[in-house]
Amino acid sequence: MKCNSLVWILGVSLTLLVTDPVASQNAVPGNAESDSQPQAEQPQSEQPEAEQPEAEQPLNPRGRYRERSTNVSSRYYIWVDSRGEWHVRTASRNGRIQRFHGTIAVKHGEIDTVSTVGLESSGDGADTFNPDQGGRIAFSIYTGGSFDGFDFTVTGDDDALIYFELYQTKREAKYPDRVYVGSSGRHPTDVYFSLRADGRPYEYPEPEASAETEADAAEEAAAEEAASPGAENP
Repeated sequence: MKCNSLVWILGVSLTLLVTDPVASQNAVPGNAESDSQPQAEQPQSEQPEAEQPEAEQPLNPRGRYRERSTNVSSRYYIWVDSRGEWHVRTASRNGRIQRFHGTIAVKHGEIDTVSTVGLESSGDGADTFNPDQGGRIAFSIYTGGSFDGFDFTVTGDDDALIYFELYQTKREAKYPDRVYVGSSGRHPTDVYFSLRADGRPYEYPEPEASAETEADAAEEAAAEEAASPGAENP
């Protein structure tokens, strides 16, 4: 009798253990339950930021460009030194004579002193250098295997500007990438550009065509029209 009672008590205890919700909560989770646990989020790899283009820097004419060889493709060098004197040099390959020509004009100031370097006033490749009274220089220089050019100083207001108009060979030949400004050798966006007379970097606007430029253009257009086959003789 006692054995049967003991068996009955054990059976009831096991039944309560299986059906008791508290006991189920305290049970140790198995592998199946651990697999159902949410996985920790993996950190997302950071995307590299796109490089921003450097802001366009203004032309800085201070200091001479490092190139010292005269045996180079045709080009201009423009710079101002620590004393405030401006320098214009032309260079071209040995044995290849190249013509450089253009004008330099000053606004809100005047050209004070001028001097030439390597210019020849006679012969087949005679150079011309015509500084006007005060504010303009016109030049035509033939260069091959040497540095030619001129130097000048400017007096005037703090906002004085120097306007450069630099061509090679023919008037239509515009090569701004052959104009080297300052020690960095940066190029202007056009062969007609301006710089501050005091040598400070200048974020220049595109200057309007000068009266001389407009007159020359009109003269060239008239000459082309007169030379065309359909033009009437006066």
